[in-house]
Amino acid sequence: MARLELNLTIGYSGKVPTSLLLHPKENDLVYLMGGTVIAKNLRTKEQRCRSQKLQPSNIIRLFQGQSDALSCVAISKSGKYLAAGQNTRQSKSDVIVWDYESGQLIHRLSVHKSSVGAVAFSPNDNYLISLGGLDDGTLALWDLKTGLPICGATASRESAGHTLCLAFSHHNDHVFVTAGEYIVRAWEFDPVAKKLRNTECKLGSLKRVVQCVTIDEKDENIYCGTTTGDVLEISLESKLYRRSGPTKGPLTKGVSSLQLFGNDLLAGSGAGTIAVLNKDTLSTTKLVDVSGESNSQITSIASKDEEVYFGTGDSNIYSMDRSWKPAAYSRNHSSSIHSIAFAHEYSRLFCTSSQGDIRIWNAENGQELVQIAVGNIDCTCLAVSKDGSLILSGWSDGKVRAFGPQTGKLVWSIHDAHQDGITTLAHVAEGNRLLTGGKDGHIRVWNISHSTRSLVTSLKEHKGKIVSIQVNAEGDECVSTSADGSTVVWDLNTFNRKSCVISDHAGKALAVLPDYTQYIHSGVGKKVSFHNCSDGETLRTVEAGGVIHSLALSKDGKYFVSGGEDRLLRFWDYETGRCLVKGDAHSAPITQVAFSPDGRTIVSAR
Repeated sequence: MARLELNLTIGYSGKVPTSLLLHPKENDLVYLMGGTVIAKNLRTKEQRCRSQKLQPSNIIRLFQGQSDALSCVAISKSGKYLAAGQNTRQSKSDVIVWDYESGQLIHRLSVHKSSVGAVAFSPNDNYLISLGGLDDGTLALWDLKTGLPICGATASRESAGHTLCLAFSHHNDHVFVTAGEYIVRAWEFDPVAKKLRNTECKLGSLKRVVQCVTIDEKDENIYCGTTTGDVLEISLESKLYRRSGPTKGPLTKGVSSLQLFGNDLLAGSGAGTIAVLNKDTLSTTKLVDVSGESNSQITSIASKDEEVYFGTGDSNIYSMDRSWKPAAYSRNHSSSIHSIAFAHEYSRLFCTSSQGDIRIWNAENGQELVQIAVGNIDCTCLAVSKDGSLILSGWSDGKVRAFGPQTGKLVWSIHDAHQDGITTLAHVAEGNRLLTGGKDGHIRVWNISHSTRSLVTSLKEHKGKIVSIQVNAEGDECVSTSADGSTVVWDLNTFNRKSCVISDHAGKALAVLPDYTQYIHSGVGKKVSFHNCSDGETLRTVEAGGVIHSLALSKDGKYFVSGGEDRLLRFWDYETGRCLVKGDAHSAPITQVAFSPDGRTIVSAR
């Protein structure tokens, strides 16, 4: 079966340490997004627009070959190889190695349990070292040419804690270092005996948990970033502690990332600051601050020539040069996306909602245009008013909030619309009404205007949370489905039900034909069912391949898309009920799908 062509990705796994890199030879930014490694060209927008090859998304390569989230990534010094480790619930987690130029998967290395904590290439592309995660605690050295393991070792002594990070020498294929809880070790590979031998570095009376480690370009010093906020300098030759910094005191919330940048050492903190340290003295020469976000921990720093890129725990990417003025390169949601909405008859923009915020995106290039931040509550659903003047949103605190799409400012709100939180909503352009559904199983109908909001009625047929409400163009009928397995067609003039279908499975998704003659429904039963709106009669069912979380119909009603637990986006012919093509870019269950009004774009989210 053919695959859907991927035009654009939005997202970044910013919570993963060292999840962002710069390619040593190409002008590419390489970063993790779920179970995919993405490489983006760093040319300007004008150059991208002139290049048909990179239009519209400037994605040049997607490195896939795994179904689970990735936990670490590395590029070889030559730029020829790319490696990433998995974080899986299975007994074994793989290290995947690709040829960077072709994107071809060349090795799948399997030895570690549950997760891979870190990977690194030897400087001459002969070896790859991998570190198992917290449930594994072992090192494995791999022959990069054959993909076979050469030898392994336990990463830490029993009296110490977990080993958390590693770094290879810049010039010696046989030397690397590891660090973690109260331990720093220098390792040497004996190619004759095929053994790894370690020497524990002497830190004197210091006891530190090291979160990140790097070696300087001359292979003279090891630099360790600690949870207590200091940076340790250790001689690689003598394995002895030399000094610590910053000299003015530790960084707040620890040092979470390190990167050498000429004669500077960049130390990223858990508080959203980057301390620019003199490499020789560890004194602070500059402090860069992006701490205005909810989780702005600096998890990754990459540098090349005179440019620096860094990623944060709230999944944003910034760039800066030696002026030390950070600029947002990419801003992204940091948790699951709950809802997607296009404006009426406008396909160039779309909105998404997640925990604490709503974002408006340019559909052509994936750039964030507006962020509407509310706080540590979930925006569970949203819709755009027909005239485009309002973004209507439902929240887990039970409030409806309406925002201006250009300014992102709150225009009005409805307090306590549903006591246990709002789960879905729909705007009725005719009569200017709003329908909201909640966890309580109730559907509420509201009259709304700029100055007043009033409750019209409450519909109480469902027993479980309302999953979806779909309203016809005239605004006199709607279809609602619930987690209790019931789907009801309502008359919005009399507020009586016209039909009701009870399924054996909890409802998950609903979509209605534009002419409102039929609807499709799916639940945990792994099927899509087709029904008449008039009487609820089941016309047919088709196997969906897994539990479906979201359905969307094209404007002409000829096609629909589904996304769900099996992580596949499926594109269906409505008339025949046949799946025509699949998309497999997601590494986690798909939570939402949407068609653009012009029918040319599908947006899927997780």
